[in-house]
Amino acid sequence: MGVGDRVIPPLKWGGGAKNANVLRQATNPEAAAARRRAAAAILQPSAAAAKSADERAISLEIQTVKPGLSSLCRIVSIAGDVRARYPAAILTRSKGQAMTDLDELEAASIFILREAYNRFDKLAMLWSLGKDSNVMVWLAKKAFYGHVPFPVVHVDTGKKFKEMYDFRDRYTAEWNLRLVTGDCPPVEAMDPTLPPAARSAARKTAGLKQLVETHGYTGIIAGIRRDEEAVRAKERVFSPRGEAAEWDFRNQPPEFWSQYNTDFAPGTSVRIHPILGWTELDIWRYVRREGIPLVDLYFAKNGKRYRSLGDQDITNPVPSDAADLDAIIAELETTKTSERSGRAMDHEAEDSFERLRRDGYM
Repeated sequence: MGVGDRVIPPLKWGGGAKNANVLRQATNPEAAAARRRAAAAILQPSAAAAKSADERAISLEIQTVKPGLSSLCRIVSIAGDVRARYPAAILTRSKGQAMTDLDELEAASIFILREAYNRFDKLAMLWSLGKDSNVMVWLAKKAFYGHVPFPVVHVDTGKKFKEMYDFRDRYTAEWNLRLVTGDCPPVEAMDPTLPPAARSAARKTAGLKQLVETHGYTGIIAGIRRDEEAVRAKERVFSPRGEAAEWDFRNQPPEFWSQYNTDFAPGTSVRIHPILGWTELDIWRYVRREGIPLVDLYFAKNGKRYRSLGDQDITNPVPSDAADLDAIIAELETTKTSERSGRAMDHEAEDSFERLRRDGYM
């Protein structure tokens, strides 16, 4: 299969004219050439080429095929599907140019997002306004051709930095996002046995549970990564939660060779983690390559910057002179300091983060 070649949907008995139309579209030379041009544009770092009139004119959509009780998300004319299913060694972005590690990460994440969209009727994406969630929104825009087809959810503690709220307001409009916000209960309503910073962070878990219950979300896309924290390293890409959104890390479905279990009992709430296998350095290299906007608190001022953004009262900057993308990437290539070293709760009781995660923390 060549990049951009069409995957022909299964023909149906008695399909008649519809089957004939499917075959005509799949075998038409002009349409095939247009599909290959569109796929080539998708493989390029710049998304601008994907907006040409020729590419808008051809049909690049997700087709859902439901044979019996199983469901398969069949991607039509999408290079990302090819990347996700075949070894990188046999794929090229152009003649003689092999895929990079960032291309492979992007393709895998896009595949996960499309699979989630196919499998969950009530899907939403958490948007914390940090670098990881902005990369997720960017990937979703790529996965669905400039449109994010599900709401982005901001669980608002009321304690974010002003720069974060300004960023949210600006890019909700610029990216044409469907923003859903929800407030959090007061800290006094949280488990009093938690240390102070963890107790404050637990407000987000309670706020998220309220939003899930109110809107009936069955799938929540979250931008966690395994390299952030030891407890998150135990996560799965498609991670089921109990009736109260609790997480049992000892009872998670196996995910061998990027094969994901997306069949869950009715009523199960599932967290989807499309960038679980990325590292902090991957995120920053991808931000640089794609030109993704970020809150400027990540860039050093007066010898300090934030590596991780949360609530003002429980997040601190770290010493740094890295004031641009190249400097941040160079810094991360040599640093031995944890990404979450500025998070107060990561310096509290050893089991605090695991307790939060078990209860449904992001």
